[in-house]
Amino acid sequence: MVINPKIYMEQLEELGLEDLEIEPSSRGEAVKLIREIEDHISNLNKIRYNLHGDMRIIRKEYLERLVEEGIRGDRKRRRLIMDERDRVLSPYEGIDRLIDGFID
Repeated sequence: MVINPKIYMEQLEELGLEDLEIEPSSRGEAVKLIREIEDHISNLNKIRYNLHGDMRIIRKEYLERLVEEGIRGDRKRRRLIMDERDRVLSPYEGIDRLIDGFID
């Protein structure tokens, strides 16, 4: 079962990465901040792993549709299915880019 991309966005918002202050005033705060950032990166990698799994499932489903419907020679129908796949994957890819931005 594929998770709705809105759920992934909610998970990212719950991490509160936009509000993360990266200006420690002491060595202790810096160490605490490093641990916090490492935890966030770990959570982001887990979300990304699940996201990529869902994207693989979606791609596989559309590939099976192409094979099952026997439209190998029908370029127009094949293109329509591929465009639909791209529209479905678009929100997932946007979230993936957002995660990349947070990690970088």
